[in-house]
Amino acid sequence: MYTANIKGKPTRLNAGSIQYEVDTFYMSALDGDAAWAKVKAKIDKGKPLSKRDLMSVIFLPMMKSDVSKKKRFEQAAATSEEIMDQNALLQVQAMIGLLAEKFLSDKDLEKIKEMVGMGKIFQMFKEDGIEQGIEQGIEQGMERSTVNIASELLRDGMDVDDVMKYTKLPEARIMALKAELDAA
Repeated sequence: MYTANIKGKPTRLNAGSIQYEVDTFYMSALDGDAAWAKVKAKIDKGKPLSKRDLMSVIFLPMMKSDVSKKKRFEQAAATSEEIMDQNALLQVQAMIGLLAEKFLSDKDLEKIKEMVGMGKIFQMFKEDGIEQGIEQGIEQGMERSTVNIASELLRDGMDVDDVMKYTKLPEARIMALKAELDAA
């Protein structure tokens, strides 16, 4: 598959007794402006996008167009925000980001990353990170509380086996706590 700015590449390689032939597809055969207008019209009317429409959004920057590749990436990124299906939105934005990495300069790439990054993918990763942080914080807090309780029970003279029974801490951890208390 070749982007809109590439035309007429060789499709056959003769290496003597071995010949290679590939089927090519030129994105210049697709009208990116018409594809974008069609998808945008569906979105504006609240109609669901077909898989073909989603592919058009992804490959919009590679198609023939009257606007620059940078502008086409911006259109694709902005249009992707309008996709109602959460899974489709994430997939389309991920693909736009990957293609932008390949085809845009660093300066232009930053804007696309920002447009896609401010979208659902960024939100999803942010929410997952927050959730994991909360879970880890709770686990660490519970472990500290359990260790503090075990220390208090040992200070009060409770037997190591009983401390294990009530705190569910491993014997090695309780023995280490007991050694710390005895040393202090």
